[in-house]
Amino acid sequence: MKVYGTITRVFGVIGKRFESDLIGQLKDFENFEAEKSNCIIGDLNVYFSGYAYPTLYARNILNESSEKLKMKKLTNEIAENVDHIVNSKEFMKNKKTKIETWNLDKKLSDHIGICLTIEELRSFNFSLAKWRVQC
Repeated sequence: MKVYGTITRVFGVIGKRFESDLIGQLKDFENFEAEKSNCIIGDLNVYFSGYAYPTLYARNILNESSEKLKMKKLTNEIAENVDHIVNSKEFMKNKKTKIETWNLDKKLSDHIGICLTIEELRSFNFSLAKWRVQC
């Protein structure tokens, strides 16, 4: 699995640093092979649900990119969240996920904490393997 860790820089609202980082990341994503296992994890500085932070354009272009790469945004339903875990749809087949969040009051950081547990299932419905990813 190719794991791409990232921080999309932003100062205030959208700016040149954000645009530059986003363009660079999209170029990096072009090197991903859609049929292989890929994972993007980090601070994308984009809300995928609710208010379109920082812009609807940024959300849409990342949505298009993840669809093109056949990836699933596992954290897109977490409200007011800029930290994301995006995995290949193929890798996620026959997997059960559980998302836990902490620091919702944002006392430890200005970001919430996310823990993703992925369980691989067999036809007998027992756990074969378990991974935990935190950001």
